[in-house]
Amino acid sequence: MRAALKAFHNSDIDKNGVVTLDELPRLCDAMGLPIEADEQDRLLRMDADGSGALDESEWVSWWVKRSSTLP
Repeated sequence: MRAALKAFHNSDIDKNGVVTLDELPRLCDAMGLPIEADEQDRLLRMDADGSGALDESEWVSWWVKRSSTLP
């Protein structure tokens, strides 16, 4: 979990507290989980507040769910 939070903050290039679609591939790459374009769409659907970006809690929720399905 700590690594996911660190990667989130490092990938938030403009330091506005959210990760945008442009910043998302960098974040997932940092976690060793490159994502495809269709996964970006699914991830943005997890944007609970509809802001068009992921905040820290939305990212952690997705990361925990996604990483639990890895072999």
